Amino acid sequence: MARIPYMASFFLFLTKISVSQRQVTVQKGPLFRTVGYPASIGCNVTGHQGPFQQDFQWSFYLPTDPSREIQIISTSDPQFTYAVYNTRVQSGDIYIERLQGNSVLLHISNLQMKDSGIYECHTPSTDERYFGVYSAKTELIVIPDTLSAAMTPQTLHKEEGEPLELTCEASKATTQHTHLSVTWYLMQGRERSQATKIISLSRDFMLIPGPSYSLRFSAGDVGLSKLGATTFRLSLRGLQRSDQGAIFCEATEWIQDLNETWTLIGKKQTNGTTLMIRPAEGKVHVSNVRWAENVTEHGEAAIPCHMEVPGDSTSLLSVMWFRNQGPSGSKMLVHLQRDGLLEYGEEELRLHLHCFRANSTDFILQLRQVELEDAGEYWCEVNMWKLHGTNWVNLSSGQSQHLELTVLSAESTFAGKICSSTWLPYLLTICPLIVIFLLLMVLSFLYWKVKKLST
Repeated sequence: MARIPYMASFFLFLTKISVSQRQVTVQKGPLFRTVGYPASIGCNVTGHQGPFQQDFQWSFYLPTDPSREIQIISTSDPQFTYAVYNTRVQSGDIYIERLQGNSVLLHISNLQMKDSGIYECHTPSTDERYFGVYSAKTELIVIPDTLSAAMTPQTLHKEEGEPLELTCEASKATTQHTHLSVTWYLMQGRERSQATKIISLSRDFMLIPGPSYSLRFSAGDVGLSKLGATTFRLSLRGLQRSDQGAIFCEATEWIQDLNETWTLIGKKQTNGTTLMIRPAEGKVHVSNVRWAENVTEHGEAAIPCHMEVPGDSTSLLSVMWFRNQGPSGSKMLVHLQRDGLLEYGEEELRLHLHCFRANSTDFILQLRQVELEDAGEYWCEVNMWKLHGTNWVNLSSGQSQHLELTVLSAESTFAGKICSSTWLPYLLTICPLIVIFLLLMVLSFLYWKVKKLST
């Protein structure tokens, strides 16, 4: 029995040894990176004794001479760097970024072909005794830059509402397995870094619109398609004034490392196409005059939507009617489409509502058998459409002011109808005369009755 505590303490001793064993790890290679672009290699140390913040030293070995160490940079010793790397370290082209006390990144800002080789990360000991793994190596292979992106520079003059298609050529000839992503940008200032993303085809072949174009993408008005192996086409249906500027294409090359992370190894941008957009020939203008009407319950109401449109015979109009639902927002009641078909927000509204174009300037929303709950604010939105090629594009739209409809109860209005009747002045004149006449008749009858009894 005396051996059990001894064995337990022995295993506890082994556990402490394994916990305190130093272990240095670097990103598993080989790492393929492109000449002229940056590269980063991570290094981490665990199980060490002493302070949490450890020092790191990076060295380089030529593949042709793997035993010859060339010291690059150290976190603690400024004299660690060999002369061959001194200029690049002093200029900041090569530097160490500390992520945590026990983790760093070696950065090479501008890779050169001669940077291909073996990189070693070493941590000076802070342990009570030398125990564990104090360094680790990985291979970096610098490959040629084969990525290209091109687009013919031009200036286009378009009318608002017209479609636009642009293409760019993007290709690579890397021998490793890499993926391409292509993004279209709109630049409206002088800095490309502040350009607005239109849409991109990701390295996973997903279409991702920019925040400013997400609604138009959902409506099918923005698209990106791949034509063949190297051609990428941007499609904008229904240009807006906000699309004016310089549009360019950016191609990015990605590679998946052995740790399954994707790393950017190349990026190229094309020249820009200058896009000038002139206003459409005409726009629809909806009247903003306030409108209000009182309607009796169970009657009919006709709410007008007045607009002015340019005299363009190739343009068609559509109108949508909305009603304010209070805290729950607005509700679309009915949509008179440009082809004359009616679309109702709810099927049961078909018997209650009707929308038609009364003349060249007025749409009418007709409410049949008005109920008390129909009272509230209504408004219309008119859209002007024009055919460009085979596509109908929205040239302009306008929205009316809120139109107020008040519904009066049928019971409460009965007495009001009498009081407002044209007979009221005559009733006020005739009624007293009738009362006097009836009173005289009664008095005469009583006088005759008394006289007859006395005789």
